[in-house]
Amino acid sequence: MRNGRGVWNPAFTVDPISVDELAEWARYTGINEIRRNSLSHALNMKAVARKAATKLGKNYEDAKLIVAHLGGGSSVSAHSNGRMVDLYNSDKEGPFSVERAGALPSHELAEFARERDDYLDYLTHRGGLFSHYGMRDVESIARRVMKEEIDSAPLEAYIYNIAKYSYSLLAVFDGFPDALALTGGVVKCDYVRERLLSKLKGFRVLLFPGEYEMESLAEGVYRIINGSEDALDY
Repeated sequence: MRNGRGVWNPAFTVDPISVDELAEWARYTGINEIRRNSLSHALNMKAVARKAATKLGKNYEDAKLIVAHLGGGSSVSAHSNGRMVDLYNSDKEGPFSVERAGALPSHELAEFARERDDYLDYLTHRGGLFSHYGMRDVESIARRVMKEEIDSAPLEAYIYNIAKYSYSLLAVFDGFPDALALTGGVVKCDYVRERLLSKLKGFRVLLFPGEYEMESLAEGVYRIINGSEDALDY
């Protein structure tokens, strides 16, 4: 990138959504021609994993962590030896999110896709809580649930699914990791946060409400500048 004096400066990107650190055993599926691949909220999750490790008094490379990013989309990831070795992203699998469908029964999904040319829009923008409530504002959904104006079951299922898929990643560590970190805008919702914490009692849970993308970009480039991390060429 050329600066105002006509000098070329290096430009960097940090932890894009395509970051792929999956362990080889995490790629296999029940169909030989289909492999799982990595697509996630990597920027925020890697940043929060580092913050969680620091809070635990460890280096990120030495910590064992599960990080759940909860927003319009959701990702749940397992971090071991400084790598994001397995994950779910609600665009494709794992817990459904505010507007993404998450994992679906395969036979029913195939039938759904045959009947609708716009099925991908359902999976990525018209699924999740929006499919059930017609709303994307989790705070509004929670308020109406508490007032018994709308059915609580889809919201409870949303919370249950986050917990279910978080527990499923225990297999990565052969037991409990050092901590589970919750991040993303949904963590700011008192109702969802407290209900979720009640289902995650086996974990040491660390809370990082909101998102840290801009901070993470700056910190990632700083690690290159100060020599604590090497830049990669793609």
